[in-house]
Amino acid sequence: MRKFTLLITLFTFIFFASSFSQEFADFEFTGTNQGTGTFTNGCIPNFTWDAVGTINGDIQILNDEEFVDGNEFEIRFGQANNAENLRTQIYPNGSGTNGTPILSKSRLTINFDKTTPAEAWGFCVVDIDVEHCLISATDESGNQVDNQIIDTWLVQLFDTDPVDDGQNIPKWDSTNATLLGADTDEDYVVYNNLVISGLPSSEAASAFFMPNIPLNSLIIDFENLQETHFTSFHFYIAADDDKTFVPDDNFEQALIDLGYDSGPLNDLVPTANINTVTTLNVGNKNISDLTGIGGFTLLESLQCEFNKITSLDLSKNTKIEVLKCWNNELNTLDISKNSNLLYLYCTGNQLTSIDVTKNTQLINLKLTNNNLSGIDLSKNLRLENLYCEENEISSLNLVNNMELTYLDCSGNQLNTLNVTNNTKLISLYYSKNNISGIDLSKNIALNVLNADENGISNIDITKNVNLTSLFLTNNQIQSLNLSQNKILGFLNCTNNKIASLDLSNNSNLVSLSCNENLLTSLDFSKTPKLMRVLCSDNQITSLDFSINPILLELICNRNKISTLNFGNNPDLTILECQNNNLTTLNLGSCQKISSVNCSSNQISSIQWAETKSGNKPSSGKENSTEDSLLEYLNCSHNQLDTVDLQGNNAIKFLDCSNNLLPELDVSQLTSLNALFCDSNQIVSLCLNKNDTLFALSCRANQLSNLELKNGNNLLLTGTEYPFLSIFFYLQPLLDASENPNLFCIEVDDANAASTYPNWLKDAIASYSENCTASALEDRLSETEINIFPNPADEKFKVRNSEFKVGDAIVEIYDLNGIKLLEKNIPAGNETTEIDVGSLQNGVYFCRVVMNERSFTKKIIIQKP
Repeated sequence: MRKFTLLITLFTFIFFASSFSQEFADFEFTGTNQGTGTFTNGCIPNFTWDAVGTINGDIQILNDEEFVDGNEFEIRFGQANNAENLRTQIYPNGSGTNGTPILSKSRLTINFDKTTPAEAWGFCVVDIDVEHCLISATDESGNQVDNQIIDTWLVQLFDTDPVDDGQNIPKWDSTNATLLGADTDEDYVVYNNLVISGLPSSEAASAFFMPNIPLNSLIIDFENLQETHFTSFHFYIAADDDKTFVPDDNFEQALIDLGYDSGPLNDLVPTANINTVTTLNVGNKNISDLTGIGGFTLLESLQCEFNKITSLDLSKNTKIEVLKCWNNELNTLDISKNSNLLYLYCTGNQLTSIDVTKNTQLINLKLTNNNLSGIDLSKNLRLENLYCEENEISSLNLVNNMELTYLDCSGNQLNTLNVTNNTKLISLYYSKNNISGIDLSKNIALNVLNADENGISNIDITKNVNLTSLFLTNNQIQSLNLSQNKILGFLNCTNNKIASLDLSNNSNLVSLSCNENLLTSLDFSKTPKLMRVLCSDNQITSLDFSINPILLELICNRNKISTLNFGNNPDLTILECQNNNLTTLNLGSCQKISSVNCSSNQISSIQWAETKSGNKPSSGKENSTEDSLLEYLNCSHNQLDTVDLQGNNAIKFLDCSNNLLPELDVSQLTSLNALFCDSNQIVSLCLNKNDTLFALSCRANQLSNLELKNGNNLLLTGTEYPFLSIFFYLQPLLDASENPNLFCIEVDDANAASTYPNWLKDAIASYSENCTASALEDRLSETEINIFPNPADEKFKVRNSEFKVGDAIVEIYDLNGIKLLEKNIPAGNETTEIDVGSLQNGVYFCRVVMNERSFTKKIIIQKP
């Protein structure tokens, strides 16, 4: 535990008023009658106490405060309040007269608040006559310490004036136990009584103590004190450095893990173990309070990122050069004492201001994602890298920061930005501001420029010949001169008003994103290094990539493209060309294609590449899943009457819905996860080899056969992977509805299938584990049932010879499988009439059930 010395002194106010003038940080106290206030600290010279040891360092001082009758002062002491050493001075209010008691009772309480548990302390009293200065204490658990124990703490009583040693010495009288006041609910009833009398006002007497237990509080009570008894009351505490107080258990545990403490968790760490440490990393340790960091007096690098720290006192860490405190909860950060600071990273806090004028050596400064409205960088002449994006900065003066090479001030409230003095700038990011114009003519060294979302209508980059990356998205640019940017590799000008884009001088272009403009054409004949093109939402009619052999990705959705040439693009991996005017798609030379979305065109045929062995994809054994890399194919909303999947065995996602397909064979796609084949003309669908399937929609076909029995139907329910329904935006995960000829769906478990809430089918269909047997046993033939007239108006009739001998049920369903009518037909009548006058015109299903067999037929209701 931290050793400390406590001194209580009665001196004249005049003596101390001239001695303590230097101001330090504020110190908070609470008083029962005085409310809450803040005192300004000062310092006094070092002093020595021979009985315990030498007290080194400054002693904090609290400003004067009147000690009024009935007043109760409470002082919180310790490192948590930046007060390892302190002095407070209290003086009478001057309202009494000679010999008249002005303080019937008053109390001074020193709460150590676990910040400085006591092992040694002392006090000094200077007075004319003090008869009732009563002292008590509580231990670290808050329990009252017996006065007999306090007796044993006394080390020395002496007159502090060595010249006038004939005066009376203060007496310590533990037998004079006195109850302060008449309150019956006092927390304690006995005190040790210090009796001091007969000393001239200029004299002082001292008492020193060494308690053998840690203390929680020390209480000093004054009773019947007269104005003439003292001029002022002074109270001191000084602390040694044996132990450093670390109240946050997570911080202390981190220090234990690093070997700087041996445990157990007791809020104390040996100072000798940490005062030579130069590097400390306690990031991501769930720390809320970094009290104790002051003990690392030689610290040069501190990492405390990803914690919950709300305040950080680095006043003792004057050698620190690197501070990483990002992603905490800091509201303020005082680094005025850290003049050696080179790198400061405090991204992701709640700072509203920060003063770096004293940190003249700063090279890197990261202030991203705070609440800063401004920052003064006039003194930071060495600054090279500045990150201040995502704040509320309205102005930024960089005139003096001529060493700046990297600047990111994106996401602020800047209207202007002057970088003409920053000629060494290599990277400049100022997106998401209101900077509609900027002078970049002096920034010849600039490599990267990001001016997204600024309302720019015109920008001159002709002097920026070293640009390699240019980002100008979401502006109002109508034309862009790239003639001088000959080494430009990356260009993103998405969402502007550009009608034409000349790339003839940009032979080093690797990536182009020009979505959402007014482009009608793009010429890539002078860009042989092109690997990525994003040009969706324009008015382009054709694209030719014949001289772009290393093209990897093309996304050209929502244009007017009728032809695409991929004859020389063997490395093409991703293709998205949906919502165009394509009628054919030739991917014959694209052997590495892995993802294709060509939906919403007029495509009637797709040609795939040959296998790596040179053979055309087929279903033969010589073609493994390695023959094709295609995993994603969306060819929906086209004119396809066949989909050639031979050789494309790696497909995991297939959407061929809204085509003209009469059949679909996916038996080779053993890795298939999701299949969408809605709105085709498919008659039979066999999925018994697709045991990785977790999403299926085959709605609105002509299915009469659907085989789902693959031994892993549970995967289709989403119970094993609940996120799947969200990922694919699917409810349900199985949709086999709107198939009027589908009476039986073959599954793993028929009883379980009927309970799956995310499986959808028509009411006429049932689940079975053997649909072939079910069809033979349970189906009524059309020759046995006659429904007429069809179309019907208000009524229709159902005829069957077996109605004479057995009961039957007639049910009417809409196309969504919802039962609308039901009629029981008792035995005895060969023909029965069904009233459908309540139904609207449209198509319905009529289902007849008799003797555990059923027959379903479409019926049209057409009223005049």
